[in-house]
Amino acid sequence: MAIRADYALALLRDKSPERQAAAARFALYLMTPSAQAIFADYNFVPIVALSEFRSR
Repeated sequence: MAIRADYALALLRDKSPERQAAAARFALYLMTPSAQAIFADYNFVPIVALSEFRSR
């Protein structure tokens, strides 16, 4: 049996510019090759860039 799950990431507004910046940095980090390697270690499918997704 194969179960598929889709996970989303959203940045919420915060009154603290520092927290907003930290959240943005974390979101960008999740798309790096090193983060993707960690996801792969746990059998997650790599993130596909939106531009690649649209061209399919």
